[in-house]
Amino acid sequence: MDFVKKWTDKIARYFDLKISLLKLGLIERISGVFSTLVFVLIAFFIGFCILLFFGLTLSEWFYSLTDSKILAYLITTFVYFLLFILLLAFRKKITGFFSGIFIGILTETDEEEPKISDSK
Repeated sequence: MDFVKKWTDKIARYFDLKISLLKLGLIERISGVFSTLVFVLIAFFIGFCILLFFGLTLSEWFYSLTDSKILAYLITTFVYFLLFILLLAFRKKITGFFSGIFIGILTETDEEEPKISDSK
């Protein structure tokens, strides 16, 4: 009976370690996704600020060319509209690019992780 108890304890310990390893792997992947998400949000905020100030600068430049603020802002709006149309035209490539990045993050494997093979 001592032999069976010893093996059941070892098997229970093995499954506990396996579950702990799975939890750590899940935590690692989730933290990788969240860190990428935070980076993307910060990049979008900085990109938004750049686009905002670029638009204001462009409007002032068009104002110096046309001597009409309304026309300058209208031309700047048209430039942003063209950028929006380009974004819509390339949406499949853009979403494919970002989904490839997220799939890469989620399916990333560690080099230290031992490979389990069926050797019969």
